[in-house]
Amino acid sequence: MILEFIKMNGAGNDFILADNRAGNIRLTPEQVAHLCHRQRGIGADGLMLLVHCPSRKADWAWEFWNSDGSRAEVSGLQAATASSTSWT
Repeated sequence: MILEFIKMNGAGNDFILADNRAGNIRLTPEQVAHLCHRQRGIGADGLMLLVHCPSRKADWAWEFWNSDGSRAEVSGLQAATASSTSWT
């Protein structure tokens, strides 16, 4: 699988950001941890995927993972990082 991504930084943290509005990116927790690993992967504090908004109240929503592959709660820093990117 080829993963097109942007690496974003904010307040000393870095994130892998990818557009999954097409729904074709399916990652296991192990794959997320590998991508975030600083020696064997891209290296990041977490992964963010843009997805279609389930409620359709917005153009997109996001899903977050911690660097260990566990699901993350939405933080203000992650939200600001994702929203600072222009998605067309």
